[in-house]
Amino acid sequence: MAADFGPVVTNTALFLYESGIDVRLVRYQLYRTAGGEQVLSVSQLLPVPDAEQFMIRPRSSVSTQAATQAATERRASAVQRLILHQAIPDGTALTIQVPDLVGQDRDAIRAWLDEDQSRSTVHWRNDVKGPVEWAYDAQPHRLIELIRHIIDAATGQPEKAQIWAPAWFRLTDGRTLHQAAEPLS
Repeated sequence: MAADFGPVVTNTALFLYESGIDVRLVRYQLYRTAGGEQVLSVSQLLPVPDAEQFMIRPRSSVSTQAATQAATERRASAVQRLILHQAIPDGTALTIQVPDLVGQDRDAIRAWLDEDQSRSTVHWRNDVKGPVEWAYDAQPHRLIELIRHIIDAATGQPEKAQIWAPAWFRLTDGRTLHQAAEPLS
């Protein structure tokens, strides 16, 4: 989030986006009208719908394509690595905990989760389309979608910052999903 993005940030974000990393560039601009009112303009610059049409890419050799594929495999998400290695048995209970670095209404989200124990409990499923089943509604969810739903339910508004969902889910030994997936190739 910024008022403007320079070419280095934009090019880096495009590279990360092409590499399969969920990254967004969001521009916030504050204007003052002639009447003294303040107006906030918010626009998402990346990803742009149909951005593929506008991107210029160098010709790829077989070795470049192989290196790109190998790099993509190394960057598999935490969920993908956990499922690939069957690192967590199906049905394992996990706890949803608001990370300390979350700035948006952290106390309100924690209070909402604490009101009903089923809100802060999920069970692991080795299914990339729905890796956790939320005890509160007994439905499978993607990590990011569930955290977005929890923030909206607890605060009455959507998330205001990028969410790193694997940091919100903890195993009984205290490790986050990210920490459990980190050593897995």
